[in-house]
Amino acid sequence: MTVTLHSQEDGTFEGTGAYPTDGPYTHTWTVEGTVDDNTVSFDIVYLTGNPDYKLSATGTIAPE
Repeated sequence: MTVTLHSQEDGTFEGTGAYPTDGPYTHTWTVEGTVDDNTVSFDIVYLTGNPDYKLSATGTIAPE
């Protein structure tokens, strides 16, 4: 997965990914999310096309 941080001020990021990593890709997805202090929240959309499948998650980043 490739992730790009858009803004350190608001912690927004987005990215793309695919499986298997060495191709040919059978599953592709996008990710969008935010990091706020030690909390990360994101949505991954698997691009299946009929319809797309969305996973939403929230987690805690360990302090160390």
